[in-house]
Amino acid sequence: MDDAAGFYRKDENTMKPQIRLIAMLVLGVSIVCFSAYAELVQGEVVSLDLNAQSFMLARSDPATGAADAEGINVLVRPDTEFKGIAGLSELREGDEVWTELEININNGTWEAGSVSIDKVKIQDTQPSQT
Repeated sequence: MDDAAGFYRKDENTMKPQIRLIAMLVLGVSIVCFSAYAELVQGEVVSLDLNAQSFMLARSDPATGAADAEGINVLVRPDTEFKGIAGLSELREGDEVWTELEININNGTWEAGSVSIDKVKIQDTQPSQT
């Protein structure tokens, strides 16, 4: 019986590193699968829906400036950070924005982590009459 007991103890000790390795692999895979995907996107605001807290963005290629045919519906969260404007209510159709988009893995929607706009004031170029 001592031999049988020793056999099982020896077998248990060799299984511990394998169990740890498997646990670490499972943890690593789950972290990768459930991490948020984020993408920095430049585009033009083509429509706003203040009731739904969202806007439609026509993506443009930063290198060429060419607009993408398919727009992106962007949801604004309560923790969305705005730069250059106070919030969604100040966003206007035609505004060029940079937004950090994160995919919500639960429902597949794009959510704004941040929205940046550079407002350039166009000054009157009319010569003054004196």
